[in-house]
Amino acid sequence: MQKIPEYRKIKSVYLEFADLMSGNGAGIDIALLKELYRRNPTARLMLEDFARRGRNRAQTTVDSLVFRLTMENPRVNRSDILGVFHELEKIGCGNFIVGRKGHPSRFQWAVGLSSVGKTAIGEEVALEPVSEEERGRIVREAELETYVFPLRLNLKVKVDLPIDLSSAEASRLAEFIKTLPLDRNSSD
Repeated sequence: MQKIPEYRKIKSVYLEFADLMSGNGAGIDIALLKELYRRNPTARLMLEDFARRGRNRAQTTVDSLVFRLTMENPRVNRSDILGVFHELEKIGCGNFIVGRKGHPSRFQWAVGLSSVGKTAIGEEVALEPVSEEERGRIVREAELETYVFPLRLNLKVKVDLPIDLSSAEASRLAEFIKTLPLDRNSSD
């Protein structure tokens, strides 16, 4: 009765082959995804983080992921994360986009990042394309420009504003900032 472990191995290979042949994953090489998870510690951290996410995102910025993962593991570094994103691109999970003109480097997902993470760790989930609602969020985010304002000698403030900001909107924003409790010592 020693055939049970062999049966499990055959079943595992069959399931991975069936995933590839059935089109599950929208062209994603599931076997390579699982191999990446097994062999790369940074990929393991990233994919486990993605699997825990409650909502899929259409894109993930490198900066936000670096911040998120270094809270868990200070040894994670940006170059390792970039390497994993390039591998995820080769596997078919999406496209890595290098940041230009103030836009951050990011990974645009072809399928939901949560389902990619769950598939990598061995859960059986459908890999579905990113929803149109999430794609719309990317368009809205792309219509913003990041401005850096030196507020103090050692403090710069970043503000994301629409690229077509009107004078009326700028005035409203200025009035809003005036209402913030900036000087607690004043009698105003």
